[in-house]
Amino acid sequence: MLLIADQFKEPKASSNAELLSIRKTVCFMAVVFVVLLEVLFSGARIADWDLSSAFLSMSEGRVPNLAPDRQFQLEGLLPNSVGAGYAVIGLRGGKLLITTWLTGILFFLSVCGYYMHLGRIGFSAVFLMILSTRITDTFSMWQGRNDAFFLAFVVVGVLSPSVALSAAAFSLACFCHPLIAILSFLGVLAAKLVMKQRINLLHAAFVVSSFAVTQLLIRSLYPGIRDRTAYLAQGFHDILFSGMHYSLVVIVSCLFIPLFGLYVSNPDGFAGSLRNRSATLFLAWLALVSVVSTLLVLDHTRVATMLTFGPLVLLYAGLVPSGLPRDRHVVNAMVGLFAARLLAPHVDMHGILMFEWREYLEFFRLR
Repeated sequence: MLLIADQFKEPKASSNAELLSIRKTVCFMAVVFVVLLEVLFSGARIADWDLSSAFLSMSEGRVPNLAPDRQFQLEGLLPNSVGAGYAVIGLRGGKLLITTWLTGILFFLSVCGYYMHLGRIGFSAVFLMILSTRITDTFSMWQGRNDAFFLAFVVVGVLSPSVALSAAAFSLACFCHPLIAILSFLGVLAAKLVMKQRINLLHAAFVVSSFAVTQLLIRSLYPGIRDRTAYLAQGFHDILFSGMHYSLVVIVSCLFIPLFGLYVSNPDGFAGSLRNRSATLFLAWLALVSVVSTLLVLDHTRVATMLTFGPLVLLYAGLVPSGLPRDRHVVNAMVGLFAARLLAPHVDMHGILMFEWREYLEFFRLR
């Protein structure tokens, strides 16, 4: 880890192009190594096979015939449209599902790379985000879910210097995951207050209006849809029980570890930001996210990751220094942080999710 930290330090004036190339290579290999470890420990599985038939129905102009407890998947109007587009050109089944998912992943990576190129977020912040958050294994554990589209728009909304583009991005995020988008947007506003950044009220009003429009569109396109609220009302007892049982795991995994990583990387900046009076609103939002992700949703850690991603991007981009610290105690703390992050499992309503390789092992066994 000390070797990796050295690579993040700004090169001296005498550094030549070859040295810079070596450093970039080492940093890239470090990121790949961390990602592979996270996927190895959590596993990989394909979710929502029924979405491929839903995409096919949409491409033919029919209302998808999803089970009542799966109809909330229709709320993702934008990624569903992408899947329907692939169905029009002839993709079917697993190829259709995975191609749509991979399109979202590539879109997300392209957006992140673009803003890194612009200097809106540093490689150090990206590395620490991967090190401490659950973004990587959320993608691998819920392959087929089109969360990457949502997260890509959140990155644009947080990092874009243009108020209009930021508002448009959060509005498009509402067309991917409406409820998660509006809650995440509230978290970004609270984080901006912590960072003493200015909030544009017209921007906020536009995003809230977009959320209302998505709800109207969903009701008009799919009359009688059984949304997440209806599903929650039916299965509330089971969801509540699992949330209470695994609440500590969810909070430590998705809230405490990322925020502690932010503190470790820059204790003075993080502590100073929390002395702001507006930090109370941010802490209240964190409490709300804790309640939602533990007691009101099926995929506890997945939803918590998506809700906190936008505010964390804003905080890491604003507080993480350009180079990782070289102090041995800080680096040791980061190693311990990453070890805790690896051992903190994903949790959904059915319990602990770790080393989830059954689907892939069965696939290769059948072949």
